Amino acid sequence: MASMGLNILIGDASPRVRFGLRLLLEQQPGWRVTGEAEDAQALLEHIHYGCPDLVLLDWELPGMPAQESLTAIRQACPHLRLSL
Repeated sequence: MASMGLNILIGDASPRVRFGLRLLLEQQPGWRVTGEAEDAQALLEHIHYGCPDLVLLDWELPGMPAQESLTAIRQACPHLRLSL
């Protein structure tokens, strides 16, 4: 049985963290990092172009309090499961 792909969006202010996460995540078969965001505005722009299967979100992502970011993600992509 073929495994389904997993589309991942990374939201972190640090380019090094995003780069490292991308390297680790894309080693998994079928996993793709479909976007990276350095702040909340960029994250929400990526979300509005298409909902990923997974969002890795830095709790201190610049531009918006994390709770507001989660609310905006939930409104744009209601199928995503969110946990803190």
